[in-house]
Amino acid sequence: MAKVNDDNNAPIMVVVVCRTYNKSKHVRSSLSGVVSQKTNFRYIAVVYDDASTDGTAEIVKEFAKKYPDIIVPVLRQENLWSKKDGSWERANASYLPGKYLCFCDDDDYWTDEYKLQKQVDFLEAHPDYGMVYTQVRILNEETQEFSKGWSSQTNFEELLIGANPILNFTACMRTSLYLDYFKFVGMRNKWETEDLPVWFFISHSCKIMFLEDITGVYRILPDSWSHHPDVMKQVAFSQSVFECRCFFAKEYGYEDKLPVIARREVDNLFRLSAQKDKSVSRFVYRFAKDYHVLSLAVLAKCFLYSTSIGRRYHRRKYPASI
Repeated sequence: MAKVNDDNNAPIMVVVVCRTYNKSKHVRSSLSGVVSQKTNFRYIAVVYDDASTDGTAEIVKEFAKKYPDIIVPVLRQENLWSKKDGSWERANASYLPGKYLCFCDDDDYWTDEYKLQKQVDFLEAHPDYGMVYTQVRILNEETQEFSKGWSSQTNFEELLIGANPILNFTACMRTSLYLDYFKFVGMRNKWETEDLPVWFFISHSCKIMFLEDITGVYRILPDSWSHHPDVMKQVAFSQSVFECRCFFAKEYGYEDKLPVIARREVDNLFRLSAQKDKSVSRFVYRFAKDYHVLSLAVLAKCFLYSTSIGRRYHRRKYPASI
């Protein structure tokens, strides 16, 4: 299948948004996966460098020069992410001329050269679906070991009370839904998690589909928000995700799920206590009390995970997830 990007008069079917900051070690593999796509439609990749200082911008320029029909570089002089005032979100959504939208940020990379074609074919054939996503392989950056991905089919209610099986760089969505999402929540970054609120909005608006094809590699980085070595930053991330779930439960009339969401958060905090730091147990007690899910079982776990024996038992029974 030949690319049609040589025809600059062809309509743009897909915009791939690539956001990067100080990832010179990884951004090359990410951009290589994007430019290697084989499609029968035109696509572009808008690459936002958020004022990197480590040579990332030079790599973006290199790809833009080599693939001018695909790569649209946006090299910022000011870091917008750190401002937390909505300017980062507004800038990233300012140029989306395609019917469909994908993300492939600097941590991860595509390995299936037909990823875009498969997803667009599905969405074109199924107008009642708003998004399609795929399976991946997981790469632990520290050990360089690969493992099987955890993605699976889901829907709004399962997302609300369970895990998030949708990885951002595997999704392809209708651009109109993404723009509607911002009209709904506004441009200010309310939560530490960017992708989950989008999945809530789209999965409540229409159907979404999981394809079992492995289309890329997801990196587990030690300094990401969700895997940070500072346990309190992991707690902050978990609490932000909890607040996001509560927001959408209230907005869409799922208030009866709030206790389930709170108990799930208690379990997640206990996991952090057992795997990372016993001091989290004290935080769990306050959280469970505030959200009215304090029980004898929770009290017993608080005591258990405050002891080395209890945490060692939990780690043996429930090995740390990646």
